[in-house]
Amino acid sequence: MKAIKNLSVRMKLIAGFGSILLISAVFALFMVNSISEFGTDVNTLESVQKELSVAKDLQINTLNMWQYVTDAALTKENSSLDRATEYLVKAKSDIDKLIDFRKGDS
Repeated sequence: MKAIKNLSVRMKLIAGFGSILLISAVFALFMVNSISEFGTDVNTLESVQKELSVAKDLQINTLNMWQYVTDAALTKENSSLDRATEYLVKAKSDIDKLIDFRKGDS
């Protein structure tokens, strides 16, 4: 304590503002790091949302294909099989997209 009392007012002011400057610099580094992590998290979230959207599309296309196959089995109409084939192509495309997402993650 005596060492602090013996300092001049000028040195006390320099030490006070210096400590505030140091704390501000540390806080700024922390914030830059946090913002960088936030950007990474946002990119990850966007990727997961795209993958989820494709997975939902796959589910819908698979259900539609199944429905048209069932209709074709009951009605013996080729038009139902044609519609089922359309949804099969869409489902295969969705599967390829999901595989590409997984390759991108590796």
